[in-house]
Amino acid sequence: MKKRIIVCAFLVLIFLCITSTVSFAATSNIETINKEFIFDDNIEQIIKNKIEEDLLAEKVDAKLSILCLFGHKKESGTVSVITHRARPSAPRCLREVFQYEICTRCDYSKYDRMSFGYIFCCN
Repeated sequence: MKKRIIVCAFLVLIFLCITSTVSFAATSNIETINKEFIFDDNIEQIIKNKIEEDLLAEKVDAKLSILCLFGHKKESGTVSVITHRARPSAPRCLREVFQYEICTRCDYSKYDRMSFGYIFCCN
């Protein structure tokens, strides 16, 4: 009886060691994806934050303000987004240019991707 318990405990220990090694190896090879936003010089910080939240998909729900019942106060322009290490081989980084339309009073936002392409910026 004692031998069976020792053998079972040994097998469980080996199983736990193998699964922890496999999961560590799987996560250690994953590269984090970093996004870099390139704005025009005359954009307010609030608008920059809204664009980053929207394009990183951190925005939860759009909230309509009472001030926007009769129309939005829209700001528009373009923003470049570089996704570093988007591909495993060169050229690795993805550069996208978005045209945005954002209301400064509520959470209304609209994005149109104007262009995209892969660029050389990361090794």
